[in-house]
Amino acid sequence: MHTLNKNKWKTAGYALLLLLYTGVGAMAYRLFLRQALRFNGPLGEYASDLPEHILEGTVGSPYSLMERSFGFLMGTLKLNEKSVAVWLALLTLGTVWMTWR
Repeated sequence: MHTLNKNKWKTAGYALLLLLYTGVGAMAYRLFLRQALRFNGPLGEYASDLPEHILEGTVGSPYSLMERSFGFLMGTLKLNEKSVAVWLALLTLGTVWMTWR
């Protein structure tokens, strides 16, 4: 019986971690999308130079691999800022996971 309770708590702990991890991904996506769109929120504009990096990637003058990836998403694949926000959120989640491991 004791082992059953221990496994239940372990499963609950993993479920909580998964929920928190999903929340981090959702909030990262929201932040990056608002930065890419220069969203004017209740506290003012989400200040970021992300739109300039996206522009440099799409006009063919990238100076980093990240800008090249933005150019690929928005220039080559003809996607919008949502794809950049998803890409950056996935990279954030990958970094969190690698740090945890």
